[in-house]
Amino acid sequence: MLVLEAASPHRSAMAQQPPTVELEPQPSTIQERQAWATAAGIVGANCLETLSFGPSGAERWRLTNGLEVVMAADPHAGVAAVHVWVRAGSADEAPGQTGAAHLLEHLMFKGTKARPAGVFDRELEAHGANTNAATWLDWTMYHQVVPSQVVPLVLAMEADRMVNLHLTVAGVRSELSVVKNERRETIDTDVDGQIAEAMARLVHGNSVYAHPVIGWAADLEAMTRDTALAFYRAHYATGRTAVVVTGTFDQTTVLREIVKSFGPLPTTVATKRAPAGQPTVQLTAEVRKTMTIDAAAARLAIAWPTVALASADHPALVVLAEALCGGESARLHRSLVDEHKLASSVGCFQDETRLQGSFNFIVTLRPGHSAQAALIAVDAAVVALLSSAPLTATEFANASRRLTTSHYRQLANADGRADVLGQTWANWGDLAGYAAMWNQVAKLQVSDVQAAAKRWLAGSVRAIVLADPPPPPTAKASRRGGPQVVQAKLP
Repeated sequence: MLVLEAASPHRSAMAQQPPTVELEPQPSTIQERQAWATAAGIVGANCLETLSFGPSGAERWRLTNGLEVVMAADPHAGVAAVHVWVRAGSADEAPGQTGAAHLLEHLMFKGTKARPAGVFDRELEAHGANTNAATWLDWTMYHQVVPSQVVPLVLAMEADRMVNLHLTVAGVRSELSVVKNERRETIDTDVDGQIAEAMARLVHGNSVYAHPVIGWAADLEAMTRDTALAFYRAHYATGRTAVVVTGTFDQTTVLREIVKSFGPLPTTVATKRAPAGQPTVQLTAEVRKTMTIDAAAARLAIAWPTVALASADHPALVVLAEALCGGESARLHRSLVDEHKLASSVGCFQDETRLQGSFNFIVTLRPGHSAQAALIAVDAAVVALLSSAPLTATEFANASRRLTTSHYRQLANADGRADVLGQTWANWGDLAGYAAMWNQVAKLQVSDVQAAAKRWLAGSVRAIVLADPPPPPTAKASRRGGPQVVQAKLP
């Protein structure tokens, strides 16, 4: 979901090599852009960085209050995407207040005194806007896709709710009910959600990544208006926020409007965050959890502690995951799904997190097969990968091509470009991280991916969740000799 995404199994002839981008901004370009702003009469915005990106490049600016701006114009997009990214997610929540970041995302649509509840959505919908938001471990984002002439209105509305959010006790209570129901649907009554929640707790212990983004049920029950407002005031700071605008728009007009709308906001400093790359995985040995699930088929989840998004090994592990599980031709899909008929699906991914992450396998078994059987099969595949059957040049090339194709598809529209630039800013703090990562991907060799596999998958320190359906009902003979069906008790 972030900058590097798993691709579909289909290939594209236009994406034979990863995109090549400039690793370092050119000072002359920065100076030229600053001179352009000065000539346009735009005061209070400093150009920090430029990047070769799309038709017109991308650039990063900083206002005097610390808020940053990322712009990437494309005259052919037809629409503009306006994103607001905040470097605050569930990892920034205090103990006992889990779910505050996600609840606040919902509450940001409750209005301000100038624009009461419902006005934000009604005004944008009247202009044909596509509006949404998302919360993750490390960030929260709000996005709109609008006709270019509507961008100034969106900017004014976003600036308003960034500092003037108006919450009532009744409004918070109503939205809490929505969030609690969302948790019931996505975790409490969803097998995959239960497994993901169990795995996060198993791997991360008591660290900031251990709890679900939506929050623990008990914390949601105790959540109040004051809790949400405290998170808003502590983390929605100008120094931790970026406005990202991509697509078809006039750069002079948009930068001027951003300075006009966001420039007057008071300079605010958010609470300090843990340094990027800080360890969160608290494992020293293999740990296991067994679960009985309400499902027809068993599941298996495995996680090895690995690295953060900005680590040098991250791109290699993303390519490894794609090679093993990305599509029907991938190694584990062929083995577990096609050849041995053990699983109905298999997936693997490298976490894309600011702090330490993990390399994960998720297997859904065919009915009649146990999670333990899947564990044996995956372990055998990993042993072979690390010894007798290393990654081949063909597997590496196919995986790299699929990832590149997926990335180009993400860049095909204004919203996708804003997503890439926003996540880059949120995770790296600049745009150079995007360039560095893709230049690294372009230089990867199959030996680099194989070395990363040996470095991170060879150890016994890992977390395992074995999730099986309850045993089938047993049959006992009745006194009359006929079969009597009795319901098995759940362990």
